[in-house]
Amino acid sequence: MNSTYGTAPGFSLRNWSAWAPGLENQQDWLDWRANPLLPSGDTTPAAACLPPLLRRRALRLGRMALESLSNIAKTAPAESPVIFASRHGEVLRSQRLMAELITEGNVSPQSFSLSVHNATIGLHTIAQGCQANVTALAGGNATASALLIEAMGLLVDGAPSVLIVACDETLPDCYSTYADEPQAPFAWAAELVAGEEFMPGTQLVPPVTKTLPELLDLFRFLIDPQQSVWHATSGSLQWQRTGQSC
Repeated sequence: MNSTYGTAPGFSLRNWSAWAPGLENQQDWLDWRANPLLPSGDTTPAAACLPPLLRRRALRLGRMALESLSNIAKTAPAESPVIFASRHGEVLRSQRLMAELITEGNVSPQSFSLSVHNATIGLHTIAQGCQANVTALAGGNATASALLIEAMGLLVDGAPSVLIVACDETLPDCYSTYADEPQAPFAWAAELVAGEEFMPGTQLVPPVTKTLPELLDLFRFLIDPQQSVWHATSGSLQWQRTGQSC
């Protein structure tokens, strides 16, 4: 990527949706921008986008993600590719499966199939009859950057728009000592199109301690016009808001 803005592919934000406990509609999130506290709580979205059989199989992570994605997918081109990004995926389900394996010596094949990283987005393709290109990403502390880079590649390749969905759950206690960022349950989705509202670049900056998970910090940048620059935690990648919306 070139360090001069405007010489590398950019994107514009066409639509977005998000869900977290206590932040269940767009106005909640618009209010949250000014005081972005970590979401917390035990509530779960209805996920009416899923038929009952699939809804029963989805844990909160999947329901949050698919609730958000379905809200923007209904107005997007059917051929728009979808990118699912999560640092930990179905970590709560995976932790339960490992506990069952230790205590019982076996696990449910259905639960195991839903613990793999592309399972959540797979439920979306089944429920919505989606036949578009679908990608699932997990890149550690570079997951947010990988999400944007993948989206840019698809837009440059000619996609009419790209649907991105990002989500995570709070790590269970047994993994909490390994956390390298704040923990919270959340999911958000956005439709990106080729444009110049957000442009990439590189600039060496001192490490920044963030008060939000990086994927949620990225979402705040996308929906908050007061945020002019977003720096990735890993490496020197950054994005600048130009103000030229689609």
